[in-house]
Amino acid sequence: MREIPPANQLAQICYKGNKRVDIYRKASIYFTRQALRIGMRANHITALRAIFLSIGLALFAKGGIANYIMAVFAYQIALFLDTMDGAIARYNKESSFLGEAMDFALDHLSSTIIYFVSAGILALRTTGNSAFLWMSLITCALAQSAAFLRALYSEHKVHTEELKKKSALLRFFHQDNMRLLLFALTITAILTPWAEYLPKALAQSYLLFEIIKNAYLFSKLWIESKRFPFSIRNIKIYSISAIYMASTLASKKIRNRLRAKLKEKYKESPLIEQIIRA
Repeated sequence: MREIPPANQLAQICYKGNKRVDIYRKASIYFTRQALRIGMRANHITALRAIFLSIGLALFAKGGIANYIMAVFAYQIALFLDTMDGAIARYNKESSFLGEAMDFALDHLSSTIIYFVSAGILALRTTGNSAFLWMSLITCALAQSAAFLRALYSEHKVHTEELKKKSALLRFFHQDNMRLLLFALTITAILTPWAEYLPKALAQSYLLFEIIKNAYLFSKLWIESKRFPFSIRNIKIYSISAIYMASTLASKKIRNRLRAKLKEKYKESPLIEQIIRA
C-alpha cells in the first residue's frame, strides 16, 4: 500500500484554496485516504459515481417506498464520491480530459435531470397524476436554461467572483445547487410514508425554484453586461462546447482536429477557451 499523509494533512493538500469544505468533504477525506492507499485513481471514483447514480434512478423507476429510500441513499453515495474524485486527482496531480468531462457530465445530469425526474416519478406514484412527471420535465428544461445562463456570465466577461463577494443571491444561484436539491429529495423520500403530500410539494417547489433561478440569473446578467444576454452566437458556442465535451468518446486525433478549429474560429470566446484548456 502507498504511504499517504494523515487525514488532516491530506485535506490541506486536496482542498488547498477551497473555502467550501463542507460536511461531505470533511467526512470523505478519510475514505479518500484509503482509496489513495490502495492505488485508486480519480477516474475509478467517477465511474463508481456513475454506477450509483444509475442504481438510484433505476430504483426510483421500479417504485416502492423501500426502493425510494435506497435510491436517495445511492444518490448520497454518488455525491459523497463526487468530493473524492477531485481530491484524488489533486493529490495524484492527475489531468485527464475524459475524467474532467465525465465529472462535468455527471454533475450536470444530477443537478439538471436526475433529481428532478426522480421527484416527478415519486409524485406520480404517490398521487397517480401524470402531470407531475410532465412538470419535472419542464423543470429539467429550466435547469438546462439556468446552466446556459451561468455559462453566459463567462461569455459576457462578467467578473462573477467579484460580484459574489457583494451578492449573497448570486453566490446562491450561480451554482448547481446539487446539495440542496438532493437534501430536499432525500427528506421527501424518507418522510413520504407519513406525509404523502410531500412529493407533490417537492415537484412544485423544484419548478418554482428553477423559475426564480432563471429570472434572477437572466436579470442580473443583463444588468451587469449592459446588453441582452442571448444571441445566436452564444447559443452556437454553448452547443459547440457540449459537442466538444462529448468528443471524449472520439479518438484523440479527431478531438485535436476539433480543438484546432475551435481555437481558430472562436478564439475570443472565454467559454471555448476554458473548455479547450481542460
